[in-house]
Amino acid sequence: MKRSSTSPALPGLMLLVTLLGGALPSSAAASPVGMYLDGEIGYGYANLRQFRHTNFLPEIVALEGSGYTGAAAAGVTISIGSVGARFSHARYDDFAINIASVEGEIRAPTGPVQPYIRLMAGVGWLGGLDVTAIPNAVAGEMDVYGWALGLGAGLDFGLADRVVIGAGAEVSLLNLTRQEIGLACTGCGSVEVGEDGDALGLQVRAILRIGLRL
Repeated sequence: MKRSSTSPALPGLMLLVTLLGGALPSSAAASPVGMYLDGEIGYGYANLRQFRHTNFLPEIVALEGSGYTGAAAAGVTISIGSVGARFSHARYDDFAINIASVEGEIRAPTGPVQPYIRLMAGVGWLGGLDVTAIPNAVAGEMDVYGWALGLGAGLDFGLADRVVIGAGAEVSLLNLTRQEIGLACTGCGSVEVGEDGDALGLQVRAILRIGLRL
């Protein structure tokens, strides 16, 4: 009878293939890429200052208020970070501030309680302006918009594998421009509608959020 011969390296090769095959599914399941959805409610304060010149003396026109605010965001999570888009709305006494931005966030991988820091950049605009002091003007004729930069920080608490709640604060730097209005009124209240205007200011929001991690 003829005896079959087996290469000494064959058992080791078969063992290696078995180990690699068993590791592939777990590696795919541990993929760090996912999606997130966030909703926020809170309270905000805004203070905008317009600088203009009357002859050679500077004059400052202030617009400020406080009120309730909300936001929604969605994006992609990558390991301990995320990138996405966010829209926030804050309603004050005589006006509202809207901000649409892209954002990047980093969380500390510290278990169920995770501190985070967030950077945002986008566009901001005013809504709900009181135009009663301007004859023949209607809402929508005074367009005030510009750029917005934001910084936020807070804590997230994991309720389940895919649900988090959090609390934090956010500050945004706004530079907004009012467009010129073609009306006969050249001096209505504190606004010279025949000229454009530029304002710089801050908005601060304290927020609570709930999020899904998919």
